[in-house]
Amino acid sequence: MNTGPLPNDVINNIDPLITILLVPIFNKVFYPLLRKLKINFHSISRITVGFYMVSFGMAWTAFVQAKIYQTNPNFDFSIQSNNLSAAWQIPSYCFSALSHIFASISALEYAYVNAPSNMKSVVTSVYFITHAISSALGFVLLPVTVDPKLTWMYTALACVAFIAGTLFFLCFRRRCVSVHVENIDVPDSVEEQTEQRIACVRSISTVED
Repeated sequence: MNTGPLPNDVINNIDPLITILLVPIFNKVFYPLLRKLKINFHSISRITVGFYMVSFGMAWTAFVQAKIYQTNPNFDFSIQSNNLSAAWQIPSYCFSALSHIFASISALEYAYVNAPSNMKSVVTSVYFITHAISSALGFVLLPVTVDPKLTWMYTALACVAFIAGTLFFLCFRRRCVSVHVENIDVPDSVEEQTEQRIACVRSISTVED
């Protein structure tokens, strides 16, 4: 792909840049607005949306890879760059950043807040083990990360992420504990936790009715 006047580092850093820009907006504008509108966008729903963002990102990447293979001069034997702008990759990094905001941050937040006070470090460490597992899976996929198999690999990852997100929500949708970043340093009292659980049960009953 042709990057034009932009250096390669700019493309690779789009993901962290978007994450840094959007996290404060989500915490200070988006989530408070949802709470003001009485929309219970709890951690389980956020993590599920994160899975779907990964799925959409991989689907877009598969589409871009297919376009690369249809572009001259090398087509699906991409020894050198084909005549396709690297800007086509930007949506993939945007979806990746959104998945971090919805899934990674919410999962870490959920694990920390709901862990017992004397086990927060242990639970947080267990959460980070999942990152090590994902890196190991990346090594497993190395044999298929070659041309012209990349389109099918990205398509498979998109399908797996979508199915995983759906199964995750179906398994954990009843654990609707509303957790917000600004409340992490102030543990809820027993009375507040009880009221929160009662509200969750009522909301589930309303949905089921």
